[in-house]
Amino acid sequence: MLGVAFSPDGQFIASVSFDKTVRLWNVTDGTPVRVLKGHTDRVDGVAFSPDGALLASASTDRTVRIWNVGDGTVVQTLAGHTDAVMTVGFAPDGQTVASGGFDQTIRLWSVADGSGVRMLKGHTARVSGLAFTPDGQSIVSGGFDDSVRIWQVADGTMLRTLSGHTDHVSSVTVIGIGIGIGQNDKVVSGGFDKSIRLWNFADGATLRTFTGHTDWVMGVAATPDGQTLVSGSKDRTVRLWPLADGAPPVVLSGHTDYVHGVTVSPDGTLIASASADKTVRLWRIA
Repeated sequence: MLGVAFSPDGQFIASVSFDKTVRLWNVTDGTPVRVLKGHTDRVDGVAFSPDGALLASASTDRTVRIWNVGDGTVVQTLAGHTDAVMTVGFAPDGQTVASGGFDQTIRLWSVADGSGVRMLKGHTARVSGLAFTPDGQSIVSGGFDDSVRIWQVADGTMLRTLSGHTDHVSSVTVIGIGIGIGQNDKVVSGGFDKSIRLWNFADGATLRTFTGHTDWVMGVAATPDGQTLVSGSKDRTVRLWPLADGAPPVVLSGHTDYVHGVTVSPDGTLIASASADKTVRLWRIA
């Protein structure tokens, strides 16, 4: 498994894999709900729309597909990337999808008609992770150029570059604090340098660096209250990092191969982790 996402109501999980499929699972009992087929190569990224009606998937076949969750049909196929697509996300209003990949670009697409809206250029290696800020005005991206970048959605301007990782950045997320233009938001990134970094959105300053993984950090997430970071690693573990007291991380062991992706349920009680051991695991944290 390469990626995983919770539905906004917390009832379903979507996973993506080397087998070219997107799979939906029932969270309550772990039963499969539906298999979405259409991609012609591995699928690396997955995201639900804010209303849970649609699902977006990013594939090495160079496309992003938007699916109807209810019946599994393809609503849009977004073609334009010139190489593998690694990551995908919906804007908070559900009207725009962002994708990034090996062609070093981030592309914005209209969900309504599948048209390309804008291309963001600046990374000098593959784009491996992205996330919208809660207000939808900015996108945070991570790349194999070892950088985290912040972009203005309205015109595609790159606002700032966050430097500090000493190897590829694999995953990013945003902790939204308050409302407004996002100046109080925090950025979280994980990298092949085995670290997780917490950054200040407003000025790009590094607030904290978390170390302890013994191999690449491949996925990062945060609990809805913004108090705990979650990471998955090539070292086969999932770790929970409390922000408030600086306590040592809680280590969740069980996977038998790389942990590629992690996500937290909307109510903050469950973590889902996707691993190269071909499983998704659910962990109860509250």
